Amino acid sequence: MSARPLWLYSQNRKSVRFIFNQRGPTYTAVDFGQGRTWFHGSVGEDPNYAGRQFQIRLDSLTGPVLGTITVMNTGGFDTYTDQSVPIAPTAGKHDVYLVALGSSPGVANLDFFTFS
Repeated sequence: MSARPLWLYSQNRKSVRFIFNQRGPTYTAVDFGQGRTWFHGSVGEDPNYAGRQFQIRLDSLTGPVLGTITVMNTGGFDTYTDQSVPIAPTAGKHDVYLVALGSSPGVANLDFFTFS
């Protein structure tokens, strides 16, 4: 199974929408440097979808789970707020997979993210 992103535009910015259970975007060779312990994302979430989750995984769709974020209502898919979650301490370069959980056709829109 491969991760497949669907690109959407909102507020003149490119965002990612999670489209299927167990799928989401992949980011290659993300440099965690000497170590990171937090995921920070700018997330857009419709009230009807609030509470859905996605996982941050390393190196494959079935790789180690760094953390799981439960997405809060932001007022709409095109209304972004920063949401953070602690992750397992991670260092070096890794591929990062954002994996949508559940069977709904979508979880959230993601404008950008970073690790700290």
